[in-house]
Amino acid sequence: MDGFGCSPWMLGASDYADALRQAEESDVALIADPASCGPTPWDPKLQAAFDHHRLIIHEEFVLDAVLTRFGRAGR
Repeated sequence: MDGFGCSPWMLGASDYADALRQAEESDVALIADPASCGPTPWDPKLQAAFDHHRLIIHEEFVLDAVLTRFGRAGR
């Protein structure tokens, strides 16, 4: 994706939707962001999803999901 050969991982529209669902199921109040997230060339649907919901997902909130998927990826 960039000059270093890296690309975003778990930063797609479906990941955002999963986190929103998890927050709703857990009764976690998310803070709204009035600003656009800007372009997301790795997943253009992410920009549209964020601009629709405008809810911030903090890394700490999805840490368990990240570690679980990271563990599976290493197998």
